[in-house]
Amino acid sequence: MDNWILRFDDVSISYRTKRGSLHAVSHASLDVMEGESVALIGESGCGKTTLATSVVGILPLAARIDSGRALYRKSDGDVVDMYALARNEKRLLLWKDVVMMFQASQSSFNPVRRIFTTFVDTVKAHDPSKNDEWILSRSRELLKMVMLDPDKILYSYPHELSGGMKQRTLLALTMILEPRLLILDEPTTALDLITQEKILRLLNDMRRTFGFSMVFITHDLSIVSELADRVVTMYAGKVVESAPVRDFFLSPRHPYSDGLLRAIPRLSTPSDELYSIPGTTPDLVAPPAGCLFAPRCGRADERCGRQEPESESCGGRAWACFHPVEEKNAID
Repeated sequence: MDNWILRFDDVSISYRTKRGSLHAVSHASLDVMEGESVALIGESGCGKTTLATSVVGILPLAARIDSGRALYRKSDGDVVDMYALARNEKRLLLWKDVVMMFQASQSSFNPVRRIFTTFVDTVKAHDPSKNDEWILSRSRELLKMVMLDPDKILYSYPHELSGGMKQRTLLALTMILEPRLLILDEPTTALDLITQEKILRLLNDMRRTFGFSMVFITHDLSIVSELADRVVTMYAGKVVESAPVRDFFLSPRHPYSDGLLRAIPRLSTPSDELYSIPGTTPDLVAPPAGCLFAPRCGRADERCGRQEPESESCGGRAWACFHPVEEKNAID
């Protein structure tokens, strides 16, 4: 399909360490379609944040993009490689086209300046033609959309707002230049359940209003069910499964995806029957041969230990496994 807005094409990213290169992302490929919401899931250290942040060029100094491209399709149809853009060229796209919203909302605002200055500075840095009157008027509209009192928020200091208020203010700020792609890193971390629900509802409402595409990183599979159209599972730096959200929850094909779902605690499950995926993640400085999940997989055989599986595609989904979980017939 050609209606993608973001395409990761065979991306590999490593970190320099004292022991050698740590292969954080290895030959990852995936597309994000126009208007689509994609969830990146997996254990800590699987490479999902490294992959997502590479788009906006804020990888740590120790990181190196070894290969691949992050292609972005602009509104005029032109395609650019975000990795190849010069700093000033990329700056023209950020905020106006591509925005990343981080989990630590409290660090996104200057602690010694009132909130309105962040709105004004952000807009003028990317569109100097906008005057203060327009910026403040638009800021008030967006703050009302996220159910906040504009006069109170704009003239407050960050420390005067709760975590949920700062998160909603940040969401309003990301929308002020109406970007086409929003990348979120753990959007509801450290928020209470009621505030989490507000943020999720607002994100869905704003997607319908503005029509942006979204990539979000999370460990919380309950968020995935409410926010995602498609789920991409990463393990040890590799994309191991991609599936529509309904198919993922009803019939995961990769054993790792299946393990993640089986590990979700349920009220009906006795505490002594809680499931966890056995073993530990591999050493990404010296990764073993074959499938990296094989040492933890109950379906693995001798072939899995010596050969890395290629991705297979069928019915709008893909998985990289020699022995995928059987597809359940319950899906209609």
